[in-house]
Amino acid sequence: MNNEPYSRLPGLEAIYLEDSWVLSIEVTPERVEFQLEAVLLRHHPEYRPPEPGEAHCYRPATLTFGDVSGVEWSAMRPPAVDAAGEIDYGNIDSLTRSGEHYDLEGDWGEMRVQARTLGFALRSLLGSWQPGEENENAYCRVCGYEPPEPPWGDSGVDPLWESCPCCGVEYGYQDATAEGVLRFRARWLNAGAQWADPSIPEDGLTTGMRLRRVPNPLE
Repeated sequence: MNNEPYSRLPGLEAIYLEDSWVLSIEVTPERVEFQLEAVLLRHHPEYRPPEPGEAHCYRPATLTFGDVSGVEWSAMRPPAVDAAGEIDYGNIDSLTRSGEHYDLEGDWGEMRVQARTLGFALRSLLGSWQPGEENENAYCRVCGYEPPEPPWGDSGVDPLWESCPCCGVEYGYQDATAEGVLRFRARWLNAGAQWADPSIPEDGLTTGMRLRRVPNPLE
């Protein structure tokens, strides 16, 4: 069976992975997730002109291999650390499919994933919350952690002015705008998404599980 390039796979026809940045890689028994700053090509419906100083249109996105039955991560290489101390996983240099086998390669190593599904989804500025869902104010806007009290109060406009034990953002300060949330989240993910406050026990969730519940985009 011939290997299909990713450009022929559903959902990836207008994505350029070679210049997309890998923010984190998460492998669980059920799925493999790559959090990306993805490059959208001009024929993508969400394409916008690049920001000043940028060469491409970047959008936060998740590449998910689901219903996984096998993962081989060979030639695993630790991410680079740049001058600012941030972790750099590089790009996905190649992705091909042969049946239910996917072969990937990048600065982070080589991976073969056996999975029944492959999904690519753009993330909204502050995540995937949709109007009408309950508890939209219960989670951290940056990482999706659920503290004992809503980070911005029950009303969503009265921040606690405390630091998130998971990502370290100060509620009401760095998370007050969409741009601030994106900037802080990217920096936290690039640094390895480490738990920020060792004095508070972790909640037992993975980074990907938390990110899937971040709240409503700011108006």
